[in-house]
Amino acid sequence: MSLLFLVSCGIEGTNANLLADTSWELYGYKDEGITTVLPLADTLVFGTKSAYTFNGSQHTYQLLELSTGNETIRLSLNDTRFGSISGIVAVESIKQGGILGETFSRAVDEKAWQLWFRKID
Repeated sequence: MSLLFLVSCGIEGTNANLLADTSWELYGYKDEGITTVLPLADTLVFGTKSAYTFNGSQHTYQLLELSTGNETIRLSLNDTRFGSISGIVAVESIKQGGILGETFSRAVDEKAWQLWFRKID
């Protein structure tokens, strides 16, 4: 029951502020059928545990815990260049400053991309 509560209400405790007060660069992506990583230079600045800017424009995001040991989260980013997307990310990847080739998709049409992010602060 407690896991269901955490999943439905978001992260509480240790990882609640995992991205708050950090800056990241979305520096690459792969679309379906593409074999090489295509370059990007988008900046994401996470100010709080629910608000971020994407290339200077204010938006919201959400972290949802997916495992009882806090190893993975679902990161949902609203209003990116790809639309509102979400993907499953290892907490350790965020702590180490690199999300490398994880799949993010839109719920609306299930279109997916592999994305590369690096922490820049």
